[in-house]
Formats: sequence, structure tokens, C-alpha cells
Amino acid sequence: MLLPQLARQGAEPDGGLAAAVGTVRPERSSAASRAYVASFFGRWLRGHDDHLLAGPSDRFPEMVFTP
Repeated sequence: MLLPQLARQGAEPDGGLAAAVGTVRPERSSAASRAYVASFFGRWLRGHDDHLLAGPSDRFPEMVFTP
């Protein structure tokens, strides 16, 4: 979320912003990160499996799973 703000101020990483972080909007990236972290801890600490970690999800189609 910080790199787009820095890029607007002229501090763009080598190769450009999209090469460094991709093209997902910062808000969407943050929401996906929160959801996957919550899913992980919910599964392993609370015993609640929402199946988000099982593979591609309609909730976050921009996420890419690599076997």
C-alpha cells in the first residue's frame, strides 16, 4: 500500500510500480491479505476451515495459487 503513495511522490522502484507490486489495487490487496491471514489462523488455531486456503476463490480471483 505504501509503494503507490511513494510513486506519486516520484520515488518509483526500478522497473516501474507495476513490475514491483503488480496491478491489483492497494485496497484489494490489503483486503486479500487480511482474509488469507484470518483464514490461516482460523483454520489452525480455532479449527474453523472456511476453505479459502484450499485453492482459487471467487472472493479473490486475482490471487494465483501455485502447487
